[in-house]
Amino acid sequence: MSFSTMKIGNVEVRTNGSSDYSPEYIAQRMVERVIHVSDTAPPAIRDQALAFKDQIYALILSSAKEIIKADRERIARELDKSSMAEAAMVVRMMEK
Repeated sequence: MSFSTMKIGNVEVRTNGSSDYSPEYIAQRMVERVIHVSDTAPPAIRDQALAFKDQIYALILSSAKEIIKADRERIARELDKSSMAEAAMVVRMMEK
């Protein structure tokens, strides 16, 4: 995922080039808010912290995708109950 960042003082503005947010974008933003690795940390500690940050990103991303999948299935079931099988099929076919 590609996004643009502009920082002015302590304020950071980030855009992703579209109006929707992918699970990757959300996971990256969450990790950045929770884990900060100092540029001045000793190399061994910095490397370990960056590896941990990558593991947390993967965990959050996997969880976000599972949540989305479960919610789409819930929506599709509700559409099926409401005799909207075609809409339910569209929801089930969505991949993101």
